[in-house]
Formats: sequence, structure tokens, C-alpha cells
Amino acid sequence: MNVIMDYILIVVFPYGIKGAAFATGLSQITTSSILLIYILTRSRNLKFVKINNFLKKIGRIIYIGFSEFLAEVSTGISIFLFNMNILHILGDNGVSAFSIISYITTFVTMAMIGFNQGLQPIVSYNLGKKNFENIRKVFKIALATVILFGIIFYGIVNIFTENIVKSFVNDQNTINLTIKSIKIYSIAYIVSGINIVCAGYFTSIKKVKQATFITALRGIILIFIFISILPKFWGETGLWLTVPIAELVTLIISVYFISKLKKEQ
Repeated sequence: MNVIMDYILIVVFPYGIKGAAFATGLSQITTSSILLIYILTRSRNLKFVKINNFLKKIGRIIYIGFSEFLAEVSTGISIFLFNMNILHILGDNGVSAFSIISYITTFVTMAMIGFNQGLQPIVSYNLGKKNFENIRKVFKIALATVILFGIIFYGIVNIFTENIVKSFVNDQNTINLTIKSIKIYSIAYIVSGINIVCAGYFTSIKKVKQATFITALRGIILIFIFISILPKFWGETGLWLTVPIAELVTLIISVYFISKLKKEQ
């Protein structure tokens, strides 16, 4: 719905950024409406019911789900930080290049988040049954999957770089800059899925502090630190290395938390 309405409201009808915003809103309303109609008319298991101790339970949901909320919000925050720095260092061409990289990265990240969301109910269910062996198996499968897909995404982006970039823009200067930049930036694809899955795994087993710390570290804290430091030493290259290095540092923390959890078990 988003893609189709983007085409209609930007290409067919010249509404520009307003059209893009309307397309995004309409796509969300459409999805929500389909789900709502199903729950109200067709679902046998999912129903709206009155909740006792409403505020207490909502507070618990917010607490446990905070890291997932942070994962979604951090994307916008990191894009804002990048745009501010890129505009200062590379100008308009740099912002255009990063916009293309952001579109591609969003696709990759959403795939990883999809694996993460698929992992969580399975882990939570087995946690309730105290079937820890199944939890370990599912977690290993999820890690292997996101690592494999991370390598595949990295390979596709680097093998078909020019074709992918040219589907977004025609300006040769922007194309050259984007090709050069994404080859550095895409290193993060190999690692990011591991951190996303680790954060989701900790949420599923109610280790909220670890999940929140991992998410905040990779999505906000390290981005802010490295984007302030690396360009001063390595210029443009340092700018594009911000996310890969942030993901690598977060990976070290994630591995530490997982190894510590194994000792506790």
C-alpha cells in the first residue's frame, strides 16, 4: 500500500513530501483496519476484554517492551544525527547518498527485526513451560539465520551496488558517492542481526535491562559517540564507519551478556 500510494501521490499526482506522508499514514491505517476487522468479526481466540489492575498491567507491558520501542525509535534518531553531520561534512549530495543507504538498510533491518519478532513468542512460550533446551535450540537457529542473511545482504549490496543505487538516482556524483559509502556502511549488516536477536531474546526471557542496554547502545549511545569522534580523525570514511563500529562494539557486549547468562543457568 505504501509503495503503490507513493507512486500515485508523488509520480502521478505531484503532491511531493505531503503525498509521501499521506501514503505512509494510509498504509498503516489499512493494515490496522484489516487486523481490527478480523479481531472483531472472525477471531475465536483474540478478543477485547476488560482488564483488572489495568494500570499495573500496562506498566508491566511498557517496562518489558521498552527495548522494542527503543529499537523502533532509535532508527529515526540515528538518521537525524547522520543527516546533521553529513550535511556539514558532505553537503546535499551526502544527504542524498545517505537517504539511499537508509532505504536499503531499513529493508535489511526490518528483515532482522522480523526474525527477532518470530523468535520472541517461541522463547516466551518455552520459558513458561521451563523447556530451556528448546529455548537454547531456537536461539541458536535464530542466530545462525540472521548471520546467514546478514552475509547474503552484504554480498548482494556489494555485488550489485551500482544497479541498486541507480534504481534510486540518476546524478553521477551522487551515484559515485553512494557506491563508495555503502560498501563501508554495509559491513554493519553482517553484525546487526545478531544484536537485534540478542536484544529480543533478553526481552523474551524478561531480562529487560540487558535488552534495553543493547538496543540503546547500538541505536543511540554509540552512534552519538562515534559520529562525533570518527569523522574528526578519518573524515568521510569515519562517518560511514560509525554504524559498523557501533554494531561491533555492541556485539562484544551482547556476547558478554549471553556468556554471563549461561553461567547463571
